[in-house]
Amino acid sequence: MTTTPRTTAATTTAVPTRIEGRSRLLVAGTTTTIVAVAWWAVLTQAFNLTLEARQGSTIHIGAPSVLFAALAMSLAGWALLAILEHNTIAARKAWTITATIACALSLTSPLTAGIGTGAKLGLASLHILVGSLVILGLRRTALSTKARCNPTI
Repeated sequence: MTTTPRTTAATTTAVPTRIEGRSRLLVAGTTTTIVAVAWWAVLTQAFNLTLEARQGSTIHIGAPSVLFAALAMSLAGWALLAILEHNTIAARKAWTITATIACALSLTSPLTAGIGTGAKLGLASLHILVGSLVILGLRRTALSTKARCNPTI
């Protein structure tokens, strides 16, 4: 980890900065959405699954839906991590636990609303894939407790 010195009239402190290559935008905006849409294409084209769910009426799950949902969840995860980093000491741990629970709970939707076994498994695999990428990717971008709590030289 690198630090950027900050000089004030009284003291010099080191402000923790993010390690190069640990881009939240890359995780949230690119990797997660591209991989999610690619996996959707594999499920629908290679495995010939029809991804549909019943939520009041029958909903066909297309690429735009997958793209939007993956991006929305990635950005929500990013926001939660930023809030936790700002307000808690052990943000990385708290975020990982919270995000893992949220991902596990999100599986109830495809497993109960999916139409047919193939759709249920396909939609559940999309949830697990996006959840894993967001959890592991954003966790990797978080500063450690030590880096955040001991920024002085």
